Amino acid sequence: MKKTTAIMAISLLVSCTGFQKKQGNTREYVFTGSSKTGEPSKVTIDNCRTYKKDFKLLGNTQCIEISLKTVNTETTFPFTRSEVNNFFYVEKFFKINNDSTKVYRDTIGKNYNREWQSFTPVQICGRRESPLSKLEKGNYRIIFTTTTTNPFYYEIKIKSPIPISFQD
Repeated sequence: MKKTTAIMAISLLVSCTGFQKKQGNTREYVFTGSSKTGEPSKVTIDNCRTYKKDFKLLGNTQCIEISLKTVNTETTFPFTRSEVNNFFYVEKFFKINNDSTKVYRDTIGKNYNREWQSFTPVQICGRRESPLSKLEKGNYRIIFTTTTTNPFYYEIKIKSPIPISFQD
């Protein structure tokens, strides 16, 4: 009985230590803003006004996790705040070759499906069969909108094992 308890305690300790180590390798990067001060995007999502935020991966990684929280801010009394649905997609900037001056963008992930059901967080991982999907050092953009026409606050969270910097 004591041996069984000791084995269970050791296996629990090892599994917990492994879990903590995995979390320790991933950091959370947060950017907050408002639709009043955010940078509008020229594109639309379902004919709705969108906003954009650029960020840079400072190294290569297999996966990142992105979440977006949007909170409606009422402009009339009663001044309430409530979370509203949002839709976003993530683009990767790339060049065809190193000598090219033209920069292209490709969508590598989004938080909604064809039926306009949104979900968060979104895990974005590179795929071997698609070289463009690789999460490599470089520039990326998140483009987002909400289901409201009212002003809103937003919080973008990116969990990544490599450093990320949000661009101005």
